[in-house]
This record gives sequence, C-alpha cells and structure tokens, in this order.
Amino acid sequence: MFNKNRTFVTVTAIILAIGLIGSTMAFTLFSLPIGSDPTINPEVYEESLRQDIAIMEAEVENDPDYLPGWVALGNYRYDMGRFLSLNGNLEEGEDFYRQAVEAYSKALEMDPDDTNVRVDMATAAFYSGISDLAEENFQIAMEKDPQHVIAPLNYGIFLIEVRQDYEKARDVWTKAQSLNPTKEQADFLKELVAFATSVIESAPPGAPAGLQSPDLTGLFELEGEEEITLEALLELDDTQQE
Repeated sequence: MFNKNRTFVTVTAIILAIGLIGSTMAFTLFSLPIGSDPTINPEVYEESLRQDIAIMEAEVENDPDYLPGWVALGNYRYDMGRFLSLNGNLEEGEDFYRQAVEAYSKALEMDPDDTNVRVDMATAAFYSGISDLAEENFQIAMEKDPQHVIAPLNYGIFLIEVRQDYEKARDVWTKAQSLNPTKEQADFLKELVAFATSVIESAPPGAPAGLQSPDLTGLFELEGEEEITLEALLELDDTQQE
C-alpha cells in the first residue's frame, strides 16, 4: 500500500484506509443515485448522505422500537464520519462516529446478539476515542461469535493503536487466520502479523515494543508512484468488506 521510497505511514493511516473493517456498513456505490459517487462528486454524495441520516432520524423518532432503523442510522452516521475524516474534517467526522455509537447502542439494546452491529459500534467507538467501550465490545463480540473474522482483525489494530500491545495484537491476528477468512482478509491478516512481528523483533531486550519504529520496507506498497487517493481508499475498503 505504500511505495518503498515513501516514509512509512503509521497504522493509524492504515486503519483509516481500511476504515477498520465494517461488518454491516459499506460505501454501496452501486445503490447511489447518479452523481453521488463520493470519488466523483463529493458534495452531492455528502448532501445525499445527510438527507439519508435525517430520514432515518425521523424514522426512529417516530418509532423508537424500529430496530432496522437504528442499524441503518448507525451505518449512515458511520459512513458520514468516514467520509468527512477522509476529506480532512476530523472534528466533525469524530462527532458522526460518536453519533453512530449512540445509534448502534440503541440497536444492541433490542438485539444484543447481533455481532456485526457490536463490531461496528466498537469500531465507531475506537474512532471516537471511546477506547474502553471499544475494547469491551470487541471482546464481547469475539466471545459471542468465536468465528467472526472482523472482530479480532479490528481488535488487533485497536490493541496497537490504543494499548501499544503488539504481542497481543499478533496473537489475536494469528488466531483470526484460522477462522476461514476471505482471501482479501487472509492477505491483510498476513501483512498485519508480519507488521507486528517486525516491531516485536526490532525492540531491544526489555524495551516496550510499541516504542519501536521498524523497517517496514515492502509492506503496504503502491505500484510505481501511484498516489493514495480517496477513490483508492474507498475501493480498498469495499474490497475488504465483501
């Protein structure tokens, strides 16, 4: 994903590129009206998404027990948070992630066994800086559904970014490799395990692995001098969520 001649961009950038990996939400470009592709007409896409959010907010206000409405509202808010963050509006993006957490929480009150929604809430909480809530729900998701691939994949990234625990992250990702992931997920897990191993092995005896800056040449490369664009990031994210 990154060229050999470029300075390695931290896992934070990788997470943003992948969007962590949502379980229920995605940029479903095929369902958008013409002109609403965020990579072609971001203004139209943003306006369309804000309208969708307003519609779903009205739906759940009218019927607070409408479970699909809360899930959809969480997804729309999450997508808005990601869209804004990718376009540099981090403050408003974080606010929408927090609003997504609220919507997903309502959905989980009605259906606490929906692992996909729980993982999405944990992911949104991560982006919102609500670290304890994120970790708690990643762990609950993995306990409730031990075969869920996205939960440990995202949790491992959380462990590195928030807890600086590379060894535990590597263990989590290694176990996830045995959960019958898709090819794209398997390839990404392989790269993440290699990344964590590189950090761990580069640390001198007794030093916290999270303080090291390993040589990650060859990981996450781009072909030639290709730029990391919004379109490229969204395409990668959609691939990971299939």
